[in-house]
Amino acid sequence: MCKSKKAFTLLESIMVVLVLFILSFVAAPKIGESATKARIGTCKTTVDLINSQIVLYYTNNGRWPADLTSMADVNDFFKNGVPTCPLKQEYVYDANDRCVAYHNH
Repeated sequence: MCKSKKAFTLLESIMVVLVLFILSFVAAPKIGESATKARIGTCKTTVDLINSQIVLYYTNNGRWPADLTSMADVNDFFKNGVPTCPLKQEYVYDANDRCVAYHNH
């Protein structure tokens, strides 16, 4: 009696590799877009956090901060220094508006 072994042929293996290769080209740009969108969301959230800390600084000290660095010097605010934008743009404090504006990403 002869037993047959079931296995993938070379052509089937090449087709699987080809399909995976095509899928990787379709998925890679989407992953990059998702990462950028996540960084933009993080930036917006950080701006909201900074603005909340500015108001809290005013509440605790009775005056508005001169700049973000002066807030970093106080232990209750920005213990690890002034936050940085994940897209490498600097947060700019407007002393007249007493807030940090959103970036244009």
